[in-house]
Amino acid sequence: MILYIMIKKREIFKNHIQYNNNAANFKYFNEKMIIMKKFIFIFFINIFIKISMFIKSLDFKEK
Repeated sequence: MILYIMIKKREIFKNHIQYNNNAANFKYFNEKMIIMKKFIFIFFINIFIKISMFIKSLDFKEK
C-alpha cells in the first residue's frame, strides 16, 4: 500500500514537472512569436514608407 502511494506520488510529480516545462516552453514560444510579429510589422511599415516615397518622387518628376 505504501509502495503504491509512493509510485502514485512520483507519477503526479513527474506529470507536474512535465506540465511546468510545457508551460515554460509555451511562454517562450509566445514571446518569440510576439517578437517575430513586431519585426514583420516594422518590416512591412518600412516597405510601405519606401513605396510611398518612391511614388511621391515619381509624382514630382512628372510635374
